[in-house]
Amino acid sequence: MLRENSAVLEDETYHISKQNESVRKNTSASLYAQVAQSEAVLTNRERAVNLLLETPPDHADMYLNFLHACVISASSRSGSGEKDHFYQTVQFVANNLISQQ
Repeated sequence: MLRENSAVLEDETYHISKQNESVRKNTSASLYAQVAQSEAVLTNRERAVNLLLETPPDHADMYLNFLHACVISASSRSGSGEKDHFYQTVQFVANNLISQQ
């Protein structure tokens, strides 16, 4: 049985949102990365970036997740809104890393 792309995307987005709720309850780095990667693949880059940036400061993979968020943000299309999002992401990461020293 073949399905429309929009139906598949809608189902996957639903499943990822449920997985996202689970990640918020469990702060496992691998889950953060897995959910963010899934959302990035499904063109939910902004949600993927936000999820990665929500990594708790005391988490072992916070730095890695922050850098991953910057890469996803940089790989967005080159529109002005995406550039602003990239700059905001980098500024957020820089501020958090500086404040942790």
